[in-house]
Amino acid sequence: MRLGGLRYLIKQGWRNMGANRLMTFAGVGVLTACFLITGIAALLSMNVGRVVDHLASLNEIIITVKMDVDDAEAEGYGVQLRALPNVQDAEFISKAAAFDEVKDLLSDYGEGLMDGIDHIFPAKYNVTVQDINYIDETDAQIRALDWVERTYVSNDITSIMLTIRNAVTYGGWGLVIVLAVVSVIVISNTIRLTVFARRREISIMKYVGATNTFIRLPFFVEGMTVGIIAGVLATGIICGVYYLVYEYIRSMYNVWIMSLMDSLIPLGEIWYLVAVGTILLGMLLGGVGTAFSVRKHLKV
Repeated sequence: MRLGGLRYLIKQGWRNMGANRLMTFAGVGVLTACFLITGIAALLSMNVGRVVDHLASLNEIIITVKMDVDDAEAEGYGVQLRALPNVQDAEFISKAAAFDEVKDLLSDYGEGLMDGIDHIFPAKYNVTVQDINYIDETDAQIRALDWVERTYVSNDITSIMLTIRNAVTYGGWGLVIVLAVVSVIVISNTIRLTVFARRREISIMKYVGATNTFIRLPFFVEGMTVGIIAGVLATGIICGVYYLVYEYIRSMYNVWIMSLMDSLIPLGEIWYLVAVGTILLGMLLGGVGTAFSVRKHLKV
């Protein structure tokens, strides 16, 4: 096809959009809403996954060392712990430090509660695991060591965190798929009305020898343009809302929330992914919706 013919067909597609302004506006509006929900679901899934991974990294196995083991010997066992699979770090806490922890904890209930009491607490280790999916196996390996008195694992918290991450991930992608199908239906119906209005013209073009590609192209231009416009609008709204929410969370003077800020994804790291992904998705869905709409009317 010559360049002049291609320009004509592109202009024809845009002219169709102008002639069907109401349907074009409705298609852009519905697609923008779909892309907004899709983008928000995707960003929420990504951030929740990062936060859960951060919380999981804080999940520990607490090990108490047998009382008859002195601090020097107990501290040497750290090498053995760090050599185990799935162990990221092992922090040693001496008997005196463990006693001071309990003393500080009880200080809120009154001064001098622990006065006159000797260091009756064993040394311990706080072990951080690499992957919480295998925390039970790691705990079993640690309990098998002959110098270990007892271990404490927060299995309930671990299970809850994994459930939240999986639910958000699967739920988010499921929503993306559903909205993609809705978007195809919206574009398909928008283009179908245009095709129906021009069905006689299409029949005449077929009888005089016009190819299917020549007839399809203006409708593809229309569908893909609707998808691009919706993608651009959705990108601007998503990035603007995300920035406002991110800055609002940063302004909250809450120690727990501030500790999670490093887990959230800054807008500067993802805005281009949102833009490219949304616009390309709009073009793809526009093309797919157009293909479903035009095919039936090309059979003359």
